[in-house]
Amino acid sequence: MTSFLSQPRTIVLHKPRKVFGSFLVTKESNTPYSDATKTSHDGEKIKRPMNAFMVFSHYERKKIIEVQPDIHNAEISKRLGKKWKELSDSEKHPYIQEAERLRLLHLQEYPGYKYCPKKKLKVTPPKSFIDTQLENRAKSPLNKTAKAPERHTFKLQSTFGGNSFVNSRLKLSTRTTPINTSNLSLKLTIDSKFKASIRNSKSKLIPVSGFVSNSTSPSSTPLSTTPTPSPMAPILNRTIPGTCHPLNQGTLTWGQDGLMAYGSHNMVVVVDPATVQVVQCLNKHRANVVVVDWVTSDTTRLQLASGDAAGQIVSWDLHAGEHLRQVQDGNLPVHQLRWVNSTSLLAVHPPNHLILWDMVAGTKVWKKSYGDSILGFDLSPFHPDTVLLRCEHSFLTVTDFSLVKCPKSEGKKFYLVAGKGGSPGRGVEGTEQKMNTKSTKLRRMVRSMVLGDMGELEQQDKVNDCMSAVFHPGVKNQVVLAYSKEVLIVDTELGQTVGQINVDRSNSPLAGMEVARQKPVIFLLHESGSVSVWSLKNGLTVASTPIMMSKSQSLLSFPSTPASSMPPMDGLLEVSYESLTVSEHVRLGKNCRVLGLAVKPSTQAEVAFLTTDGRIFFLNLGSADSSAKDMPIVTLSYLSTT
Repeated sequence: MTSFLSQPRTIVLHKPRKVFGSFLVTKESNTPYSDATKTSHDGEKIKRPMNAFMVFSHYERKKIIEVQPDIHNAEISKRLGKKWKELSDSEKHPYIQEAERLRLLHLQEYPGYKYCPKKKLKVTPPKSFIDTQLENRAKSPLNKTAKAPERHTFKLQSTFGGNSFVNSRLKLSTRTTPINTSNLSLKLTIDSKFKASIRNSKSKLIPVSGFVSNSTSPSSTPLSTTPTPSPMAPILNRTIPGTCHPLNQGTLTWGQDGLMAYGSHNMVVVVDPATVQVVQCLNKHRANVVVVDWVTSDTTRLQLASGDAAGQIVSWDLHAGEHLRQVQDGNLPVHQLRWVNSTSLLAVHPPNHLILWDMVAGTKVWKKSYGDSILGFDLSPFHPDTVLLRCEHSFLTVTDFSLVKCPKSEGKKFYLVAGKGGSPGRGVEGTEQKMNTKSTKLRRMVRSMVLGDMGELEQQDKVNDCMSAVFHPGVKNQVVLAYSKEVLIVDTELGQTVGQINVDRSNSPLAGMEVARQKPVIFLLHESGSVSVWSLKNGLTVASTPIMMSKSQSLLSFPSTPASSMPPMDGLLEVSYESLTVSEHVRLGKNCRVLGLAVKPSTQAEVAFLTTDGRIFFLNLGSADSSAKDMPIVTLSYLSTT
């Protein structure tokens, strides 16, 4: 039996032919095109027949969705368009033939169809009632002989503001017909590529002049400083700050380098008062900025921190115009923050949390919670371990503050009880006065509900709200409390009020307060836009300071002040302040009000306040002497208060 090798067999596998929808249509069908494309037959809204690319997309789209069901339609269209371009003419030929067959089926199903594209109609905005009245007045026969309306020109005041241009002219148009926005064909789209090109382009930057860097130490004199150019990065010409939000109240601060910063909605605006220019506009917050503070360290310059209404705190480097670190604890507005040194930031997070942040690492050093809601705080200039906490109806003094460990004590609490006029008059620690305050408030509330006068209750609560509580920088153990109608000086050792500044009825309520460090001078900002300056009156001190006399000796020295309890009506004023000067009222608009007061740290003879329309007003203290009337005071130390 002979063996032989058989010839190898070759098996040719043919690619199966694609079965299109036109092959599945029966001859008896009245809707052949709808059956081939598997769409519903609609005689009113007839669609155009599918072209070759639409046929290709109809079958390939299903394959992509089977593999990736969550893919977006836009991404599918990109892939189909790219794949269609990569096909050869022979590969496109079956789809072209299917499109021709579908065209014939479409003609068979819709014999009278003709493609008629609809023209886009111009949409005219509806006319308002004022526009209609103006057109009727213009068409009236009484106005045919009337003269054409004149164009009025107004000159802005020479006052610097965020959205004001100094010594510029503003022309108001008297156009009566409305502007059709549909005719505006130019559209501006700012994408990531545009932002990157602007950020990397240095030729489009506007240079900003240098500013004077002054020291904030009381011993230094501004006359000895020399102007040095600033290495700060300039801003772009498209950044223009606008008006301010009411939540931006209290954000105006004056740094040790002579720059000012304030919040304008969700931006932090940095201003150079020497050149009256906006130096930087820092935009990183998503909510309105509620507090801003500068670093006061000698080693770290041009650095600040800001907090917003969403609980976010951002530290900024003005040299580069970028943020350094972002921290957050909760989503409630930050009540207050203060730099302890160049790296540690102390902040109050509602309702009652005091947190020390390490802004280099972006972590918490410690977090302390108190029983009362904390509205603000202040660091003692004499004792670095003492912190003043401002609450709703009291204030606390914590004496174990540390940068390393969390304070353990709850602090020494002082309650504010009402005086003669219903406003807080004497501060005494204890629980009996707290119960009296609550009962008085409860009786007033019930009386207002019975009589139906709730406005009086709200007004009384507004008067009793403490706007600011700070340590007196010139006197130990004294706290300055600011209310809407008065300012109190409380001695924490004696536990009583030792001084009081009453706002006259002719003046408007207070909106801000700043206490000077070089001399016992207090700057008060009123809601009308005026600033009053108060100085300590010499020769009227009745009692000695707590350092020279104990609490029991101080109270026993005066017959009208019993040692067992505080006087119920009249009290003893140990210090007295007199008014030095009051500036003129600023003309504000209907919805415009003041937002904050700031004092220049180096001289403390210049003040500025901010309004909601974005304007900043600068005021300088001048001499009352007729010979030197136009000469401003260099520093507050040169001011004679006798």
